[in-house]
Amino acid sequence: MAKKVTKKLGVKAEEKQFNLEVHLNDMVLKSKGKTLLEAVEGFINSSEFPFAVKTKVFLKYGKGDISRHKLLNLSSARTIFKRLRFDDDQARFLADKLEHELTY
Repeated sequence: MAKKVTKKLGVKAEEKQFNLEVHLNDMVLKSKGKTLLEAVEGFINSSEFPFAVKTKVFLKYGKGDISRHKLLNLSSARTIFKRLRFDDDQARFLADKLEHELTY
């Protein structure tokens, strides 16, 4: 007698398509999200988010197979990270800028 095979119907967990990798202060911090904003916010809310930037910052970000990278010099990295810590709009601005760069 053949067994009856049934599929369990339910909500499939959405895969986190966007990834963000930040190299700074001899550390590598990784974050993923459904959107690039979610990945940036995950990085900001991480317990390892740096209080001070002492080196250049290398950002590697992407969606699926598409990836880009950006090197930030020390002074601009300090400014950006200082603003990210205190202003939620700055995270949205950074995520929009990086996502725009992924499109071309």
